[in-house]
Amino acid sequence: MRSALLVPVVICLLVMPAPASDTEPLPGRGGDYEFETSIVGTVWEGKLVYDDTSIIRFDPNGVLRIRYFKQTTMQANWRQEGERIVIEINNKYVECEGYLRDGRLVGKAKNRAPATWNWEMKRRPASEGTIFGATR
Repeated sequence: MRSALLVPVVICLLVMPAPASDTEPLPGRGGDYEFETSIVGTVWEGKLVYDDTSIIRFDPNGVLRIRYFKQTTMQANWRQEGERIVIEINNKYVECEGYLRDGRLVGKAKNRAPATWNWEMKRRPASEGTIFGATR
């Protein structure tokens, strides 16, 4: 009678990550993405409207506090859709669309005049938003 000789076989797979490269993104990634970040409670300053410097604060529930021409009583709202930021001022008289890029908000705007312009704002310390009162 013959006996089967069993020989254990060990298979080793060596998995190594691809070398890091400053010029090539990992497979399946374009390298041009940014992580989603909420802007609730943040304060910004810059040229949101084309004829004056503005200060804005993104309050919860889509309420936008805005100051330009030394007025802070305008009706304004905002929403964030991933990286896209949409701002509407005075019942859509002014509409702004922008994106967070390199620590700045940048985008395009239009009004009913009709006029269009590019806008850019830089982030300011939250304490500068106290001109609007407490965050709600």
